[in-house]
Amino acid sequence: MKFAPLFLLFFSIYGFGQTGGRSPFAFTQNAPNAAISSMGGIGIGLPSNDPASAFQNPALINPSMVGKLSLSHHNFLSDAGISHVSYALKIKKQLFSVNLHAFQAGDFETTDITGNPTGTFTGNETAVQVGWNKTLSNKWSGGMGLRYLGASYGFYHYAGMSAQLGFFYNDTAKNTTFAAVLDQAGVMLGAAGSVRESIPANLQISYSKKLEHLPLRFQIGAQHLTRWNIRYYDPADPYYNPVTQTLGSTEPEPVKNYTFDKVFRHFTFGAELNLSKNLQARMGYNALRRGELTLPTKGGFTGFSFGFALKTKRFEFGLARVPFALAGKTTQFSLILNPSVWFK
Repeated sequence: MKFAPLFLLFFSIYGFGQTGGRSPFAFTQNAPNAAISSMGGIGIGLPSNDPASAFQNPALINPSMVGKLSLSHHNFLSDAGISHVSYALKIKKQLFSVNLHAFQAGDFETTDITGNPTGTFTGNETAVQVGWNKTLSNKWSGGMGLRYLGASYGFYHYAGMSAQLGFFYNDTAKNTTFAAVLDQAGVMLGAAGSVRESIPANLQISYSKKLEHLPLRFQIGAQHLTRWNIRYYDPADPYYNPVTQTLGSTEPEPVKNYTFDKVFRHFTFGAELNLSKNLQARMGYNALRRGELTLPTKGGFTGFSFGFALKTKRFEFGLARVPFALAGKTTQFSLILNPSVWFK
């Protein structure tokens, strides 16, 4: 792992960041395909032939993706949806991927000052990414991605640019992978009104291992590593100080630091079981999602995710079931096509 000091030094420069939902274009954090969704939401270190994987880590682009078209749609909460289209190609011995990631927020109602309906408007956000891969050695590869980001909500529009830098280590002899990505480091190009927000970077790492005597691959991922505390503090928490927005009560009660929760929310877990050559079952867990969306009295399956993949000679179909909260469960469908096979 002789390249490790190089990217660890690079990543150490970026000691900043915020979690999704506190910055613009947070929709890019949603998984681009069903495989990643069903394994916890982070797939930066999962070997794949799906071009959509390059949206999270351009270093994953490989020859098996070239010429394939990946389509995905996530039926999100209410009437919102997330669609993804990706394609990988080879130009003069260089590997590239093109990704379109679109969030349809649905319809919103406008009213006058007295609350009477006056019309409707729609909300949309879009990311267009071009990724490039470079083989560094027989085990190491690196990749860079450049994104154009745009959003429109009624009369309000804003845009931005962001970049990615990713590394991928794949030891096929030991069935072990390691990956690290600096994602979404960017700037706003234009903003709604006079508000111009920052686009913070998200540092992610991942480790996966395929077991030797069992057709199972497990993955451990970590996200938002440029920020130690990503825990949301509920103002109803008796230990929450509404003035300083920190823990600490004026009452003579012990201070609760939630240290374990702060650490654990960074992690995701996933497992992929090969039931046969053409059928896979997947399961994942996202600690941050469960911590933010679960109810104190009833957690349910919030934070967990499930899915499967079916492979044939002409296509690969994937499905993921992601319970975001007790109020709604979402479903994502993915399809990988090889046009050269269909149009022989």
